[in-house]
Amino acid sequence: MEPTTNNQQQTPAIGEWHTANEADAAMAIETCIYENGNISKRCTLSDGKVAICHRLKGKDRNLIKRLAGDDKNKFEDALVAVSTKIDDKDIVIEDLDGMWFNDAMQLQTMATTLNFT
Repeated sequence: MEPTTNNQQQTPAIGEWHTANEADAAMAIETCIYENGNISKRCTLSDGKVAICHRLKGKDRNLIKRLAGDDKNKFEDALVAVSTKIDDKDIVIEDLDGMWFNDAMQLQTMATTLNFT
């Protein structure tokens, strides 16, 4: 994609990965908007693996609640685990514990941005 100049807005093509804003650029996060309106975000983790986070649907709330249990502090970790795949594989909450902090924060940023804004 050619850089935008003179305050011109360039609309990315459907299904094309792009940097959505300055905050995402600072965290090396890309966004893809699909024809059906769904949105995903991706980043490359410190170990070179690619993480893709998807926007969730209302039905996913039950799984997030079940994973978090009574511990409200686990809600965001459950959200990340349910919405994210790393190298096209599902992750579990415990996977976040073994990650570098900056990688876990990238995943949290993607999941919360997609699902709370």
